[in-house]
Amino acid sequence: DRLIAVRETDGKQNILIATRDGQAICFPESNVRAMGRTAMGVKGIDLRPGDYAVGADVALPGRFVLTVTERGYGKRTPVELYPVQNRGGLGVKNYNITEKTGKIIGVKLSDGTEDLLLVTRNGVFIRTPVEQISQTGRSAQGVILMRFRDMASDKLSDKTGDKLSDENQDGLETESNGESVISMALAKPDGVPAPETPGVTESDGDLPPEILNLDSLKPEE
Repeated sequence: DRLIAVRETDGKQNILIATRDGQAICFPESNVRAMGRTAMGVKGIDLRPGDYAVGADVALPGRFVLTVTERGYGKRTPVELYPVQNRGGLGVKNYNITEKTGKIIGVKLSDGTEDLLLVTRNGVFIRTPVEQISQTGRSAQGVILMRFRDMASDKLSDKTGDKLSDENQDGLETESNGESVISMALAKPDGVPAPETPGVTESDGDLPPEILNLDSLKPEE
């Protein structure tokens, strides 16, 4: 197992977890009791055999669940379409996975003003405004976000740091070429501030004076 996401919240939000096989669950974070740093934690979603979580985020009202597949398909779905449940269940269908779309490589919550960045295992990069991605329901196949010259060997890859499998999964074959893998990412356009989580603010008032005073970081002559 490995850690895939860390988010700061105010203790009153809903959390969304999504899986590679197209499931997702949304539950109140109040269902998760506070515990120590080294604790194992509690189960957020019940995984079917072979499935694993690929993304988790704070499900703020008015946001969109942005889902991207390894074959370059994606969609954005209003977070309100994901019913709030108790943690630990199988969740609901988040994506209609087919041979054409491939598996899910990442899920993020978006306010619609960001740009989506995608990189393939062969180093091809694309940046597109999230607002241009069609809004669809939870079980849709989405739209093409990125086209590849060779769909069999150039698949969008996840951020696990592992090589993609050579095995045929759902009729999709790919060859591991040793490249590092890169996840989908969201970036704000120039000049637009990043959204804040309600109740969570940043302040420099508690920082030591030596950190606030950049002159103190200069080497002595």
